[in-house]
Amino acid sequence: MEKYSLSNEEFYQDVRSLGKYFTRAEDEEDSEDNYPVYQRVRSATDRYQMDQAIARGGAKIISKAYDLRTSRPIAMANLIDSDSYAKGEKFLSEAFVTASLEHPNIVPVYDAGISEQGKPFFVMKLIEGSTVEEMILRIKSEGEPGDYSLQKVLDIFLKVCDAIEYAHSKGVVHLDLKPANIQIGPYGEVLVCDWGIARLLEDVDEDTKERRSLDPIMLNDYTLDGVIKGSPGYIAPEQVDSSYGNKDEQTDIYALGALLYFLLAFRPPVKSRNSKASLIATLEGRVRNLSERKNPYFKIPEAIAAIAMKALKLDPEQRYESVSEMRSDIEKWREGYATSAEQAGFMRSLVLLFQRHQLVGSLILVFSFILAVSITQLVHSERLASHSASLAARNEARANLNEKRALDALRLYELERLEREKMASEAAPALMREGIDRMCAGSLMDAKELLEEAVDRDSGLTYAYYNLALIALAELEFYLADEYLKIYQEHSGEDVTELREISQLYSRVKKAKRTWSVEDLKSLIVEINDPEITSLIAANFYRDEPALNDVRKVFGLITRQANRSEHGWHYSLTRNSRGYSLSLNGHKKVNKLTSLRGLYFEKLDLSEMRALHGDEFRYLSAKDINIIGTLVSDLSKVLNVEGLVSVEIAIDQYEHIQDRQVGDVRIIRR
Repeated sequence: MEKYSLSNEEFYQDVRSLGKYFTRAEDEEDSEDNYPVYQRVRSATDRYQMDQAIARGGAKIISKAYDLRTSRPIAMANLIDSDSYAKGEKFLSEAFVTASLEHPNIVPVYDAGISEQGKPFFVMKLIEGSTVEEMILRIKSEGEPGDYSLQKVLDIFLKVCDAIEYAHSKGVVHLDLKPANIQIGPYGEVLVCDWGIARLLEDVDEDTKERRSLDPIMLNDYTLDGVIKGSPGYIAPEQVDSSYGNKDEQTDIYALGALLYFLLAFRPPVKSRNSKASLIATLEGRVRNLSERKNPYFKIPEAIAAIAMKALKLDPEQRYESVSEMRSDIEKWREGYATSAEQAGFMRSLVLLFQRHQLVGSLILVFSFILAVSITQLVHSERLASHSASLAARNEARANLNEKRALDALRLYELERLEREKMASEAAPALMREGIDRMCAGSLMDAKELLEEAVDRDSGLTYAYYNLALIALAELEFYLADEYLKIYQEHSGEDVTELREISQLYSRVKKAKRTWSVEDLKSLIVEINDPEITSLIAANFYRDEPALNDVRKVFGLITRQANRSEHGWHYSLTRNSRGYSLSLNGHKKVNKLTSLRGLYFEKLDLSEMRALHGDEFRYLSAKDINIIGTLVSDLSKVLNVEGLVSVEIAIDQYEHIQDRQVGDVRIIRR
């Protein structure tokens, strides 16, 4: 064994020589190639990888993207029109404001900057799920509430209140609260989005200034450029006319009331045929009491309705003083207390007290009842015994009389019920006819309400479902249109398969594209190829006053479609603040005027054309009409055009009319 032994020094040198091999192996393992996360972050030149656009509104487009550095999906907002620094300033202000409002119910902003192309952008949390507006519309169209309930509505609303109360504590008002700006996540998240027109309050005290963490530069004057900001139906009166008050916390409280109204009634508090009418209704305070509205899944509590109506007061001073006061009323109702909005009296407060303490209250009532009965029996026992026979006889007679009265009342009730049902059934066809007439005139909102009322009164009016389907098509609600057509086809036996297939196709197209262009609209018009239907689509398109060039495209297409002619067209269509001016002078190919519905004409030149049937003028709106050299089968139909002031005819036309004035219309001969 001795010849294999090593001294201590020799052993130390051998071990030391082996150490270099372990060090070399460790160095080889500590290579960048062995750490993929480190390598991916280091090699990422472009941080964000763009995906598809998911939403578009106002001045920005929202796209789904991927953050290569943090390995997570995000939402990126890009300015659509970045041709000026002013627009970029306004756009980035929204990002800075939202980023500064750190709250669980406000959409978080992760990043903001200017791209290499000089375009501003900001990055937010990608929110799955749907908006409040989409949730309610889906429930209405599918008829399936899912987990929708009064308690869920209040949970959502209170989370929105939390976010707005926090923003107000920072001196910021949102000014554009509406169902489309409230996002509901798949796990119950509620996020307030789109702070694009938010503004910073100026009239704050010293305590508020100490709490505020926002730079006033971030909320610059670009949100106050002289244009009414907000969404009709949810906008407060002071946003329309400054004489009603300042835009402050009360403005957001009004919008919160409108949001609560929508969540419970499935419709905004102010709903009119166009934006102008909505603004006028807002200024006049024409809001139907929420307690009069019906929810198909639960009864709207009067106390909650009173809370919404108090927030929707025309005078800001009559609304809630703060969001916390409003949410406090809702929490009081949940806990069984009277709210300030309902102004409960003594009896109402007593009932609520009993409801909060049902067990104790029930025991007190039972004990009181037993005690009263015992005392009564003790005092009157002998008297009751002596008169028991006569009392029994009187009770029997009274019971017989009550039975007779009850039977008479029941028969009377049945007669009244049958009479009410008969009256409702008889009124339904008239409502349907009026709805169809309003639809043809281009008033789609009024028509929809009349037709819905008609089928509520008489579900057997299958033709009303067909016309509701046409309105849904005009409003590009393709899924709803298919549902109405399905009902119509099942009950009437009429074959509308082709129209259903078009609705189903464009429902998928619209869902896939997210945005809807005038070219998509033209494609739909060509696909349907029915002027009576496509004129409704055009009327709904005209309602929002699109670009004149887009109006010309749609108008020309439907006019050619209605008159079955593709060549030799010439017409002039212009627009100013007072309305449209159209000239079809000398046009021999036009004898159908359905494409003119939905437009108001300051001047309408139909001179030197072929003969026109009087019914073509039935649903038109115009101030001055020229029919010199054009034969109209019934001039009275022309004179009944809505808004007509004057009509020009040739000297030798309609010689039987000698007057220069017929009703409110001047007759001008040239």
